[in-house]
Amino acid sequence: KTVMIMSIILQSVSEHCNRIQAILGIFFHSVSVPEKVVETLAHAGLSISLTSIHRSVTGLSIKSAQLLKSLVRTLTAAFAYDNIDYKFSTSQPTVEHTSSFVSATTATAMPLFDVNSNNISSLKCADDLWDKDPLNPSPNAAPMATPPEADLFFEFHLEDTDGRRARDEKLSPRLKRLAWHVCEILLRYGAPDSTEFKALLKELGTGPSPVELIPLHKTTQVPARAMKIKQSTTDGNIQVVDQLHIQGGIGEPDEKSFRAGEDTDMTGWVLIFHGDLLTKERLDSVRASRAIEHSQKARFQHIIFVPGLFHYKMACADAL
Repeated sequence: KTVMIMSIILQSVSEHCNRIQAILGIFFHSVSVPEKVVETLAHAGLSISLTSIHRSVTGLSIKSAQLLKSLVRTLTAAFAYDNIDYKFSTSQPTVEHTSSFVSATTATAMPLFDVNSNNISSLKCADDLWDKDPLNPSPNAAPMATPPEADLFFEFHLEDTDGRRARDEKLSPRLKRLAWHVCEILLRYGAPDSTEFKALLKELGTGPSPVELIPLHKTTQVPARAMKIKQSTTDGNIQVVDQLHIQGGIGEPDEKSFRAGEDTDMTGWVLIFHGDLLTKERLDSVRASRAIEHSQKARFQHIIFVPGLFHYKMACADAL
């Protein structure tokens, strides 16, 4: 309260001292506070004016669009998108004015980790993959054949060393990690007030031996503009991907929307897309139906789909 009172006093002295008011104003805009309420709060010194809010939102949108283009044009960014549903309720519904339901799509771009001048050329492999793609009607190489599931599982078990115990060990590395988690749960929650259990918990350590540590790093992301597109349909996914190309400032020189001198030519490069399993089905359907198209972008051959971790676990559980 003291900080808020001081902020109101500072704003009354100088209109440029409006940091808290600006934050609150953007927040009020994001939660659709009625304009009359915002005007009242602005007069009370608790928010900036409506004009300032709209100007700030426009400025932030322009800056976000510039950041998105600068990231995507490096061709080292991954996209993730999913649907979002809005229900716009009416305070007093009538026959002419009823509540509306809108399906939209939100997306974000994330820079790929540890991409540098030594390995960035690995992403320029779209043509090589297409030459071996089973969907290619005129392949220049032997198509990549997927072995039967039984052969894949057999090969997996032959190469699996994590599930085998060493000669002098009673448990395999996998069972050791499972045993550690079981002990940790029993010691932590079996008797929370037991001093003996707490001592044993300290002896247990901070975690089991890792399989392969993922380097700890900060992942930044740049949100794309929300799209009024129903992403659950095949046509919707096509529109979403095309819109992300346009928003990111990438494409093929033969396209009408391509701006020479500004946009980046993505010919030959692959892009990683993340989404749920339904998105994968829709994109696979697009690739299958567009295999005869003349350009890489029209064939969607540049898309490498990687499911999100949650959906990957769902698929693994379903396979079991």
